[in-house]
Amino acid sequence: MGTRQEVLSQAFHNEVYDLAWNYDGSQLGVFGRDKKIRLYDPRKHEIANEFVSAHEGAKPQKLCYLGQLNELLTTGFSKRGERQYSIWDLRDTSKP
Repeated sequence: MGTRQEVLSQAFHNEVYDLAWNYDGSQLGVFGRDKKIRLYDPRKHEIANEFVSAHEGAKPQKLCYLGQLNELLTTGFSKRGERQYSIWDLRDTSKP
């Protein structure tokens, strides 16, 4: 057994519903209670991008990176409780 040490520590702005690493570990995607998606750069300890989710429902939302693509899949619910899916191009996060 070796000695364990912390390699990453990140304070989040809000309660975290879901988080996921991208393919090469250079980015951490986080869904917060405020319905914002924040993309953290763990090497710089800062937010690389932040945008509002397309899902308006009250239930927690989920996200995952789509392999080596520069895209993010999110799942959530509408205000009426209908299941929703969105694919985001991370080069332009103005709309899914």
